[in-house]
Amino acid sequence: MTHCDPSPLTLFLTHTNLLIVFILGKISDLFHILFIGPIDKTNYERFPDEASKKPLVDDDFFVRRIYGKCSDCFHRPIASRPSSHIQVMMRNPNTERVANIDTNGKLKSCLNMASYNYLGFSESPSHVVDQVLESFDKYGVASGSAYSEYGYTPIHRELEKRVARFIGKESAMVVSMGFATNSTVIPLLAPTRDCLILSDSLNHSSIVNGTRASEGTPTVLRFRHNDMDHLEKLLRKNIIDGQPGPGNRKPWKKIIVIVEGIYSMEGEIVNLKRVVELKKQYKFHLYVDEAHSCGALGKTGRGVCEQQNVDPKDIDILMGTFTKSFNSVGGYISGDAEVIDYLKKSCFGLIYGTSISIPCAQQALSALTCIMGEDNTSIGKEKLDQLSFNTNYFGDSLKKLGFEIISDRDSPVIVMMIYHLTKLIAFSRICLERGIAIVIVGAPACPTALARVRFCISSAHTKKDLDDCLVELERIGNDTMTRYKMHDSHLINEFVQIVL
Repeated sequence: MTHCDPSPLTLFLTHTNLLIVFILGKISDLFHILFIGPIDKTNYERFPDEASKKPLVDDDFFVRRIYGKCSDCFHRPIASRPSSHIQVMMRNPNTERVANIDTNGKLKSCLNMASYNYLGFSESPSHVVDQVLESFDKYGVASGSAYSEYGYTPIHRELEKRVARFIGKESAMVVSMGFATNSTVIPLLAPTRDCLILSDSLNHSSIVNGTRASEGTPTVLRFRHNDMDHLEKLLRKNIIDGQPGPGNRKPWKKIIVIVEGIYSMEGEIVNLKRVVELKKQYKFHLYVDEAHSCGALGKTGRGVCEQQNVDPKDIDILMGTFTKSFNSVGGYISGDAEVIDYLKKSCFGLIYGTSISIPCAQQALSALTCIMGEDNTSIGKEKLDQLSFNTNYFGDSLKKLGFEIISDRDSPVIVMMIYHLTKLIAFSRICLERGIAIVIVGAPACPTALARVRFCISSAHTKKDLDDCLVELERIGNDTMTRYKMHDSHLINEFVQIVL
């Protein structure tokens, strides 16, 4: 659980709300059976044609009576690039109570507060666009092969070198998919049962999959989110006790701690300085996922290490992706040359996976060059400065408006707690109606009582964009009664003074 643990009253009201929805759904089903006939579940079950794959408890009720009624809040298709404003394709009313993506041909222009466009490279500078188009002309769209065969071009090689230099590590390798970067690399780092992995309880599912994918089934323990005292407690216990088993106190061959720079569903930043202190004390290996922090944190965009003044040499593996700050695809792993050489020879993501499309690799390379200031422009620095201002201005303003914000300052992922499922749905629909594109998160992606809204800030947003959004959010907060901190009235007065 995060530091936003709801009060007993909130827990009671949230679960009561869901109980009412459940009871009404069951009553509706009963009336359907009595007066219309049996319910056809074919359209609602995940595997209607394969009985062996059906869940132990049918999920058709959840789809029909809960998800089906709010599916318009998810999977919203778009008809434009994900820049500061976005064209959302409107859909037909959902009469079948199933996931509905049928569009009606209408578009709605919205302020984009949902996309991972932290540095605004979806609207790339002209020289970046020219370089990408040139790579199209020279190499075509697809690489047509794996890295281990004919899919490794000079652009891929230069991208790896540039990443290593930017991050501050000896070497780097590039994988064609961010999720696969974690899920195919982590098993190689802990390949046997005598390895111990300590993973933050809120780590991304790609990390969870990676810790489970090793054939050697290493022991995996989860420590409480961002709780360094709990991490130290687990470290001490497992170093003292050694490997499990009767009479077996053999020391662990390897202990790996895995954390994220920015946790994408909370917007919280890891206490990396404390983790490194523990690393030096207990001699474990440290793996940091910087998918959301590389290019978004630090004065020069070098991530959580720069933001917390930690030497990258103190981190064994630094992972990141090109999908957030760089407007491309794929991910990278950086570390010591010996480790990267081993991973290049063993990682299935490289051996069998087609390499990153060359134009996408060029986009990442050109964006990285721009951020580093090696394109002879100040565009990269301006983007970083603007992102930093936008992030803290918007987050601080939401707090002053009385919203409950759990994300840390400097994080471009800003998370607002809603708690109640029905309020969450209403918040999403009203935002779309008023021209704001947002992401909402509810169960089962997060605990039942911790429903939330996630805003992603971009350097492409102007101050007017953010001010207009804040004015609308204030009204929406009043309509949905989600300004839970309104009792701090002095905060509202401060906000009005800032805007005026």
